[in-house]
Formats: sequence, structure tokens, C-alpha cells
Amino acid sequence: NIKSLKELKQQKLDFFKFKKNYALFSTLLEKSPIKDTTITNTSEITFGNPNSDLSIVIVTSPFCGHCKPVHEHIEKILNTYENLVHITIRFSVNTEDATSSLLKITSRLTEIYHNDGKENCLKAMHDIYGGMSPEKWLNEWGSCKNTMVYNQILNSQFTWCRDKSINFTPAILINGRSYPSEYVRTDLIYFIEELHDSYTTLYTVEAATNTL
Repeated sequence: NIKSLKELKQQKLDFFKFKKNYALFSTLLEKSPIKDTTITNTSEITFGNPNSDLSIVIVTSPFCGHCKPVHEHIEKILNTYENLVHITIRFSVNTEDATSSLLKITSRLTEIYHNDGKENCLKAMHDIYGGMSPEKWLNEWGSCKNTMVYNQILNSQFTWCRDKSINFTPAILINGRSYPSEYVRTDLIYFIEELHDSYTTLYTVEAATNTL
């Protein structure tokens, strides 16, 4: 009936207000311990503004079904907030099996990023995360030509994941803190502006304090 529909509509509105409550999201985020996301001497795939105080690391794998909507979400974030955020794509791939299609694709993606630029890398990522078969993708984008260099990068990433006990994908780290499990990962876009403002203010205050 009409009353039930109105109540349902109100419940949906209240739910979305709850989901978009930054104070609640921030409180949950702050409960997570900070992990050092730095990998020294490793040139990873990054997008957005390298000078932004908002740093997001996405631990991912092209063959992970749950990673596909996250990658689509990252494209939306970059389309809207490219200047506010610095995003690192970090693959969790075991490099021991040289015949692995997953290794071939991730090493090639990293090579495309370094040799052909960010736009081509985004297109190649869009294809494989969008459902293109590994065989068709490799036929379309080719194989990695310098496997020694790019497998070394992937190995550094895999070692970091193991050392930080990140044994699942996708994982999202916001300035080193794990994304709150209470939220679905595609809620992230709701909070980009406030996260950026929050971290920019925090680091500005810290810098000012350190100069006193």
C-alpha cells in the first residue's frame, strides 16, 4: 500500500544518509592500525595527483571477481576527483610460475604503464577487469617484453602483501589504514572530498607544529 511504500522510501533515504555519514566512516577508519605502504626502489602503477595528501593503495588481481567492480569504481573516482587523490595499483601475484596467465597479464600491464603511459594502461586494465578473456587480452595487448624488470616489481608487491598479512583481494588502504569492513568498497567515492580535506588539514597542522 501507499503507506508502506512511503515508509520504505524513507528507510532508503535514512540508509543512504547513514552510508554517506563521513564522521562515522572516519571513526571506523581511524580504528584500523596504520600499515607502511611504501615499497622502496619499486616503480608501481599510479594514477591521479602524486602531490595529493590523500593516498589510496588498491591491492588487486585481474582474475579476482570482487576486484572487477572496484576497478570500475576507481575509474569513476579518477574521472571526478583525479586532482584530489593519488591511487596506487598493487598486484598480489605469485611470480614463481612463469607460465601463469595472471603473471603474464600483470607484468604486461606494468610494462604498458611504464612504456605507453597511464591512459593506455587504464584502457588495458579496463579490458581485463571488464571481462575480456585472458587469451583475447594477451592477443590484443601482447606479452611483456622485459619480464625480468616487471616480474621484479610484481615480486616486491607480492612480498609486501605477505609481510603485511594482506592475503585477499581487493584490499583498500587509505593513507595506510584498511578500508572499514562495515562499508562496501564502492562507497569510497562518497568520501573522497572529505578525506582529501581531512588529510590536507592534518598534514598542514603537523607541518606547522614541526616548524615551531
